[in-house]
Amino acid sequence: MATEAAAWILMFLGATFLLLAAIGVFRMPDLYSRMQAATKAATGRLVLPTPLPDAARRTGVLELAVGWEHAQRAAELPPIHRDPFDRFIVAQAVVENLVLITRDAILTEYPVATMTA
Repeated sequence: MATEAAAWILMFLGATFLLLAAIGVFRMPDLYSRMQAATKAATGRLVLPTPLPDAARRTGVLELAVGWEHAQRAAELPPIHRDPFDRFIVAQAVVENLVLITRDAILTEYPVATMTA
């Protein structure tokens, strides 16, 4: 009985988080890029002398909104890289005809122009 109740609670929480994530994709279209950069900064893989939002504004980094075409292209990419954020960034670079600057050698296996960071 308690196990079944716990399972229902966990399923409800999972569905709630899924709904919130879906809303976030629509309301914050550049969510993936921000999450990727913030995660790297939090784990020490991206060291900045100032907070990430301040550094981005000061250096003139432009935000790229996530569109339906980006999502479709990301879904069509082969699962060469296991990180869904990285696949989404690859999809944006492909769709927008951008050069992807990365240290991740796995990303160079995708059909996208890359430059080593």
